[in-house]
Amino acid sequence: MISCGTLDSSRACEFTTEKSYRCQFGHLVSLTLVTMESATGCEMQFMERVMEVVEKKVAVMACNGLDQILGTVARMAAYKVLDELRTESTVLLCPPALIAEVEEDVEFVRENPVLVIEGCKHECGCKIVEKFDGEIGGIVRVDMHAEKSGLNPESMRELGSEGERLVKLIAETAANEVDRIVGGVP
Repeated sequence: MISCGTLDSSRACEFTTEKSYRCQFGHLVSLTLVTMESATGCEMQFMERVMEVVEKKVAVMACNGLDQILGTVARMAAYKVLDELRTESTVLLCPPALIAEVEEDVEFVRENPVLVIEGCKHECGCKIVEKFDGEIGGIVRVDMHAEKSGLNPESMRELGSEGERLVKLIAETAANEVDRIVGGVP
């Protein structure tokens, strides 16, 4: 028994079932099912504690233009955001899984804001998210930043120093967008 802080100690929460599974991103998730003896205060206090722990993630979708140099920049910037800059508040979306309508991925897009890092004006990532009624929390266009900054990657195989600087610029811009989305700022 875990006491919820109610005045009547007979109205406490009982944890009844523990279940573990792997989510679509390979993380081990533990789910504890709770039986409530009373709904007076106990349930609300417990739910407030659960809500403090569970927070939504920003799903990052990078351009899937495998034959496009700016698509490569978009993907490398997305990995930098996920692995270095905003590791706790982001997860990577898989465009092919969405296109194939993998249920977990579709649900994730519908339940979490998406930051799309687009390689070009075609905005394929946004179209995919919109197809599944996802919320686009932000868009970072690599082509626009490349044009504005004058940074040009050398090739898809070797981005070169300008390409690496462009990756860093896009990643930092995307990280700022994640902060804006998580903070709820329009």
